[in-house]
Amino acid sequence: MPLFAIIAHDKVDADAPARRRAARTSHFERMQAAVGRGLIRFAGSMLGPDGAMTCSIVLCDFPDREALDRWVAEEPYVRNGAWDRVEVAPVFAAVEDGAITETWLRLMAAHMAAA
Repeated sequence: MPLFAIIAHDKVDADAPARRRAARTSHFERMQAAVGRGLIRFAGSMLGPDGAMTCSIVLCDFPDREALDRWVAEEPYVRNGAWDRVEVAPVFAAVEDGAITETWLRLMAAHMAAA
């Protein structure tokens, strides 16, 4: 399955933290279900200088971009307006679980051979 990164920036208006808190339980339940189905490899939040959450980062493994887009559209933080903008991009994994991937090694070997 293709690997994707989701980078979701929080809104910064005065009511944004309350919207995030209001959807947090349903967000966590949904993420836990996705983890259980093997769709989420990593998830976390970027923190601002004051320690407040500013952005969510999810590394996920969906069957295709269409399935991922449907999943993002149903995300509680999207539906209630806690997230301002959501970036989604395919990811090339060079290192996984602390080891260089075979894909990266093949790419580097091809690059070195062409040099």
